[in-house]
Amino acid sequence: MKLLICTQKVDRQDSVLGFFHEWIAEFSKQCDNILVICLEKGEYGLPDNVEVLSLGKENGLSRLKYIYRFYKFIWNYKSSYDKVFVHMNQEYVLLGGLFWKILNKSIYFWRNHPKGSFLTDLAIFFATKSFCTSRFSYTAKFRKNTLMPAGININYFKKLQAQGEKGGMHLLYLGRISPIKDLETLIKAFAVIRKKNKEIFLTIVGGVGQEKDKPYLDKIKHLINNFHLQDRINFFGAVTPKEVLGFYNNDDIYINLTKSGSLDKTTLEAMSCGKLILVCNKSYFDILPKYLSDILIFREGDADDLAHKILALSDMDMYRKNAIKNELRKIVIQTHSLDLLTKKLFYEIR
Repeated sequence: MKLLICTQKVDRQDSVLGFFHEWIAEFSKQCDNILVICLEKGEYGLPDNVEVLSLGKENGLSRLKYIYRFYKFIWNYKSSYDKVFVHMNQEYVLLGGLFWKILNKSIYFWRNHPKGSFLTDLAIFFATKSFCTSRFSYTAKFRKNTLMPAGININYFKKLQAQGEKGGMHLLYLGRISPIKDLETLIKAFAVIRKKNKEIFLTIVGGVGQEKDKPYLDKIKHLINNFHLQDRINFFGAVTPKEVLGFYNNDDIYINLTKSGSLDKTTLEAMSCGKLILVCNKSYFDILPKYLSDILIFREGDADDLAHKILALSDMDMYRKNAIKNELRKIVIQTHSLDLLTKKLFYEIR
């Protein structure tokens, strides 16, 4: 198989998209060669049968030059691929869809997002098949769509040796600082817990992805100050994938407030590291058995319910906590590993 992959970024150090570097490396084992077209490239080290072409964002090129380079690449390299895999960005399908159809290139479109538009519908029209990880994703409604594993590297995301007791309960939020992540609910829940004089701490890891989200970070910090929580909450900016592993292992409960529609990989990474989780994403009703979903899923935007679930986990005996942690890692291994994703994906695009 000769595969063209179109994606946003190839950079193994990127705090958000670094995981895709691992995907490409794993996919390369199933292909004779892979050509990658990305908007931006950074640090990478991929097998010899992988070639990476950038549209030039890292050099500050204009959008017109991005488009020119894109058409130049897909034309000049047309004999180097027979199938196309587009990751997340529907713009690639919209720009290249008709061209690829004329050349009889199969198009496979991966998209996880609760919202879509006429343009998304058009991208699906061009696609041979589409993929997502949640039945609440916008693309899940289409007949040509297939639900897929999230692709977690279970050999990397695993439990590390404990570094000693830190005292108290330590909570972790890890992800972009953005309104869609609903950090307000987490801060309000933390304020409820603080009133009960519980020795609980919160670490917030992640940077502002876009300039428009900077006021949201200021809003969150203002909320923390209003509740007088500065002494219990630590902020870290964006971190590398290597640093992420340490945060998963150093804290007790990973909390994700992303609403239903996309399956945030960070929660599954935390589960793979043997960590307790709390989520509001309804997709996890499909992932977790009933006895765990009652404990680990809170109502979207409900700070009181989240606080109640945090306190319940903090008061749980260690034997039960460890049993849940082991079960969470087992779930990832059996249903969402990178190996499983690769097998299922290449079965679909064979």
